[in-house]
Amino acid sequence: MTNPKPFSHDELIEHASSAVRKVDRDGERGATNVNQTEVLAMAALLVCLGLQPYRSTNEQPAIPEVFIVRRPAQ
Repeated sequence: MTNPKPFSHDELIEHASSAVRKVDRDGERGATNVNQTEVLAMAALLVCLGLQPYRSTNEQPAIPEVFIVRRPAQ
């Protein structure tokens, strides 16, 4: 695959949110309507949020703090 054209901040949010909107509105059918640009934008946004690629070895990256959900103390 060739290197995709870089996204501006606004393009990144626009394309990623368009994909999320399709899936949210249409469920599984919406997932089939997401285009390649939208997938690339979602992946780029996840990387910006700290998500790292899955590694098939036993050594897994630490989960970024932003993704850890803690239950309130009772």
